[in-house]
Amino acid sequence: MSPTGVPVETARSHARRLAARALLAAGALVLVLTAAAAVEPTGSPLLAVPAALTLGVLAVVGGGWPRTRRIVAPATGAVSVVSLTGTMAWITGPTAAGGGPWPLLHTVALMFLVAFVCRWSRGWFAVVVAGSTVLAEAVLGIPITALPHGSGEGAMRSWWDPVAVCMFWSLAALVGAGAGVYLRWLDARRAHDVSAMVIQAQAAAVLLRSDPDAVEQVLSRIEADGTRALASMDRTIRMLRDLDHGTTTSHTTLPGAADLPELVERYAGSGEGPIELHVEPELVMALHREAGTTVYRVVVEALTNVRRHASVGAVVTVSLARSARGVVLTVTDQAQPDHRVQAEPLGQRRSGVGLAGLAERVEALGGTFTAGPLPPAGWRVRATLPRDLLEPAR
Repeated sequence: MSPTGVPVETARSHARRLAARALLAAGALVLVLTAAAAVEPTGSPLLAVPAALTLGVLAVVGGGWPRTRRIVAPATGAVSVVSLTGTMAWITGPTAAGGGPWPLLHTVALMFLVAFVCRWSRGWFAVVVAGSTVLAEAVLGIPITALPHGSGEGAMRSWWDPVAVCMFWSLAALVGAGAGVYLRWLDARRAHDVSAMVIQAQAAAVLLRSDPDAVEQVLSRIEADGTRALASMDRTIRMLRDLDHGTTTSHTTLPGAADLPELVERYAGSGEGPIELHVEPELVMALHREAGTTVYRVVVEALTNVRRHASVGAVVTVSLARSARGVVLTVTDQAQPDHRVQAEPLGQRRSGVGLAGLAERVEALGGTFTAGPLPPAGWRVRATLPRDLLEPAR
């Protein structure tokens, strides 16, 4: 262990990942700047220099993320001021060299930076920075559309033309800002769901002593809030994996198929009823990480629905096995003979609110998902995953 409590190998792995990302960002920046300079070697420095500076800031922020989160707002504000100054000097000055690809590259860089600001920065400073960035990007529409500028014979005579162009070109920055605000809203909603779960759990503890019948309603609301929070976390994790695509390690460790025995043991220990688990150890090791996580989530949702709808003491079987086409996960519950009168009629059971999301997740991996009654008094959840989600045998 290091003095900070972080394992040495983990710290080294993070350092290597950060160095690789920084090198990749620097290489992409050099490539873009070289290509832009080759396209317009005599472009105006008033447009080229701010654009290159903004691209450099974006490369630093992206390459060093999330360590650069604290500097994204001041850095974006600084390049926005430089950008606005350079563009206004180009517009009000005498007719000079064109902008070439620089204003377009500048627009893209500012759009990403304002998204970072609206997503992660807080307070009025973030609002001011976002506003200045939108303004700086709006005026880039004039050199991009090549409207006449300066004081020569072709100078602009109508005030409406540049205003309309700037309003239209500001849409790119507004889209970036909107994306950042939306992601922040998702985080706030997830935090709200978790907070509501805590409050309702505390209320359930009080009602358990005074009004036991009302506890079931409170627990149902806790389940709904928890399901929404899980769905939100799933979306966030998928987005982070997309951003981090191509890396061999992940900062987020999620439960997978290897954790099924522990899950089944917890279920059995709760006294819900007998449960059996049939899994091939070699199959668990062969599953890709995303497939293993999906398998775990399907079993969690299936067991949740057993608690909600099945009769007391229902016999549950969880099976994960190979098939001709890949992998088949089956979770069944069957009422015991002396409890079948308490089970819901076949076809009447309502699936949990999370099953629809799990079906989408399984289908996104190329599999199929079904849930329905199992005679004489049971229910079956079945998910199939394609063979290409298995590691080849060695």
